[in-house]
Amino acid sequence: MTARQEPTPNRSGLDREEWVMIMDTLEDRVRQLEVRQAMTEQRMDTVAQDVKDIKTTLTWLNRLALGALIAAILNLVIKAV
Repeated sequence: MTARQEPTPNRSGLDREEWVMIMDTLEDRVRQLEVRQAMTEQRMDTVAQDVKDIKTTLTWLNRLALGALIAAILNLVIKAV
């Protein structure tokens, strides 16, 4: 973390204690936002993996359904002959 740069008292109107308190509050808020962002990114990664798994499952189900359809058609053709 970088060192704090304190403004000159005549420009900010704040004394040192007020300045430190404000900076601590801002640092806490930034830290909380960083934690939230990391949690959101982790959730998005999890959702992306879940979507990939669902897509793979649906692909295999489609193949299975197509295979069953082909088998049924072949069965009808064989019975008709």
